[in-house]
Amino acid sequence: MDALYPTSTVSPTEEVQKFWRHLFGGGDGFLQVWTGVRSADGSIPSKTIDSRFFDYPAQAARAAQWALERSEKGREIFFCSHLLLDRRRIKENAASVRSLWGDLDGADIPNGELKPTTVVESSPGRFHAYWRLTNAIPPELAERLNQRLAQRIGADPSGFDRTQLLRVPATTNYKYEGKPAVRLIRLEGWRSYSAAELNRILPQEGQTFSRGAEPVGECIPPGKRNDTLASLAGTMRRRGMGEAEIFAALKVTNRLRCRPSLPVEEVRRIVQSVSRYEPASAPWWVKVVSKNA
Repeated sequence: MDALYPTSTVSPTEEVQKFWRHLFGGGDGFLQVWTGVRSADGSIPSKTIDSRFFDYPAQAARAAQWALERSEKGREIFFCSHLLLDRRRIKENAASVRSLWGDLDGADIPNGELKPTTVVESSPGRFHAYWRLTNAIPPELAERLNQRLAQRIGADPSGFDRTQLLRVPATTNYKYEGKPAVRLIRLEGWRSYSAAELNRILPQEGQTFSRGAEPVGECIPPGKRNDTLASLAGTMRRRGMGEAEIFAALKVTNRLRCRPSLPVEEVRRIVQSVSRYEPASAPWWVKVVSKNA
């Protein structure tokens, strides 16, 4: 995909700030920037994590500069996909949401009636997408719309949760060989979606499908890894298995079948996303996976 955003006309700091203005609109709260150093095995050890909270919008420029400086020092750079009401990234602290978000993890960028207003290429062929809203909505509603959006476009639902960390444009992705740049490739500030419009377009909550779950192949390729592991985790959770049990099983599957293997922390994120639900009250996408597995 060709870049649609003229990055050459602005400095990296200005680019990041414009990106955040598009996502957060006139909102205010705490913006979290999360950094860590990736080890040789692909994980980010907890001892390397450095996370800062900035008062948004007053400290937006400072946040952008801090992120870019840390990236130049070899750190992975992420930000919380929505503003927070306090200096702790938990769902209860989520502020009103002005843009939906999602880690497509190999899924195609949607077009037509669900074309994102902003797209970031996190690595070659992989994208983070955002849908700007006409008005702020409660975070609980945003998360439900995000899950329905993930279903509609065939993306991994675990990449659409509240408190999701996504990459900051104009930084470097140290996860992959060649250390690709994280690029802002689309920012259409004139476009937005209303929550009512998305509610009409997206599949309703609880909607199921008649298709059965596909067998797990000996090799799980890029673009299928997150989805397959989330499917397996959903099956185990619905049958009453705990987080530690699911994590232990998925680590083995990831090591033996995923090519290349996902970072351990990414596997943990999938497990945590599923395990926060009680087996009897798992979200619709876990129920669908379990029913058809």
